[in-house]
This record gives sequence, C-alpha cells and structure tokens, in this order.
Amino acid sequence: MKILQEFLKIPSLSDKELHGTEFRCSYIATAATQWFLGLSKDIIDEPEKNCTGELAQFGTSTYLEISKVSQAFNSMTRDCPTECCCWYSQMTYSKEKEDFIYRVEVNCSHKNLTAIPIQKFPNYVSVLDISHNNIKSLRTIKENPHKFENLLVLLANNNNLQSIKDLEASKFGKQFAAVSLTSNSISINEDLMKFVTTRRKSNRYGSEIWLSNNKIEPCTCHMAQEIRPWLWNNSHSIKDHRGIYCLNNTKHVKMLFLYEESICKKEQNGISQFPWDGFIIFLSLLIALCLSIFFYDFWVYKKTSQLPWIVLKLSK
Repeated sequence: MKILQEFLKIPSLSDKELHGTEFRCSYIATAATQWFLGLSKDIIDEPEKNCTGELAQFGTSTYLEISKVSQAFNSMTRDCPTECCCWYSQMTYSKEKEDFIYRVEVNCSHKNLTAIPIQKFPNYVSVLDISHNNIKSLRTIKENPHKFENLLVLLANNNNLQSIKDLEASKFGKQFAAVSLTSNSISINEDLMKFVTTRRKSNRYGSEIWLSNNKIEPCTCHMAQEIRPWLWNNSHSIKDHRGIYCLNNTKHVKMLFLYEESICKKEQNGISQFPWDGFIIFLSLLIALCLSIFFYDFWVYKKTSQLPWIVLKLSK
C-alpha cells in the first residue's frame, strides 16, 4: 500500500515509470486505485500486465490481468443500487471456473426504503445491510434466489418485519452464516423456533441469529414450558438470547428466567376458577328472575284479587 500512496503523490505517470511495478489485485478493486490506473490507460490495456491475486483453491497466488480485475470492479460499481454503497470484501480467481469469485458487501441502511432495491444489484453479494428502514417483508430475497445465492450475512434491524416465513422459504434461509432481526415486530412462535433449530442442526456455517427487542407479548405457560428451554438449547445460535423478554402484568421478564412454578400456577388457578364464576352468575340471574315473577304476581293479586295462573292450574 505504501507504493500506491507514493504513486498518488505523482502528478503524471508514464508507461516507463510504471514498468516492472507489481500490483496486488485487492488494490485494483478499489476506487482510489481505479483512478490511479486511469492516469495510464495503456498500462491497464496491456494483456501482459498482471497483478498478484489469490487462487480460490489453497490460497495460493497467481498472476491475473489488470484489465480483467478492473472490469470486475466496474461491473460491481455499475450494478450497485443508487440507494446503496457497494464494495469488495474479497476477490479470488477460480482456475476451475476460469473466472473471478468475489464477495461484495452492500449497505442500504438508513435510506427510508420499503423494499430491497432489486432493479440493479451486483453479483456475488455476501453481506447485505438493510437496517433502519421501513421494510415489512423479505419476499425479495425469496423471489430472487439468483441475486442472493452467495448471501451469507443479512442485517435487517429496525424495520417493520413481522414474520420470518420468507426467509424460511428462501435459499438464504438454508445457508446463512448470520442474520440480525432486532427491533422489529417478530413473534417467537412455532415457525421461528423450527427455523432456528433446523438451521442450527443443518447449516455447515454455524448460523448465528439476533432477535432481541422484537414484539413483547404477555408471559404464558407455553413460554415457560416451550420457549424458555428452546432458548437455552439454542443459546449458541441466538446470540442475544438474554435480551428476549415477555410482559408479566407491567413488568418485563427475561424469558430465560420464566419459570413454570410462577406463571403456569396463575393460569391454572384462572382456568379452574372460571366454571365456578359462571355457575355463580347463572344462579344470581335465576334468583333475580324468580323474584321478579313473584313480585309481579303479588302486584296482580293485590290489584285484581286474582291468583297467579300457576296456582290456579295446580289447584284443579
């Protein structure tokens, strides 16, 4: 990098001054170096002018044409959505495919988006940040698998997501290394529990997920019996498992410490008492009805001296 910094100080360069200079391909894939190489376009176009890159296999070095590396960089820049920023995180060359394999990071955070801008999107996206937007669904990832086939990390914090069904049905959902969904409106239900557990068992990358500060629901016996042990069993995957809460009256309670002895006992008491409450209400209404009939018949007798019809019927 020192060589690059020295060159950037030079106001103009000639082919002779650059002759014999060895470039690393990772430097070629930067905007600063593209500007620098633009000072000597003939050098870029020389087929024999190479840079040192990493092979996809075994991490060994090889020589690649600067012009091809430059083309790959320009392709990424061209396909980057206008709302986002894109940059390379890694570039390798596959002898088997005879082509570049590179990883692109895309940052679309804080853009007031309602959907992922898929009209233009670079290939080989490995990291996507769509945090702090107004996105309600991740359907775009499910419906465009070719665009996200290399996606490993998704940051979707502080949106309006309510479900992970789209992730569950996507290719990304089967291969992700990390996904952060904090500060949304997602409920911890059977679908989410199945999704996390299945990925933990099958994903070779060792999936990590963040779920804190989502929809806070009233504490239930089901949470104590099912969700609490599930959180403990998946604590290595759910990195913020200690920050997931439910609401007990007006108090926020960590689900990890929601015990059956307290919450389930209250529910059982409420259920066992409910039939008695109904029976008491029924008896009260029946007594009120009988008293109403009695006073009505008494009023009729005082006014007409006529006995109630039921008495006349029984006396015959």
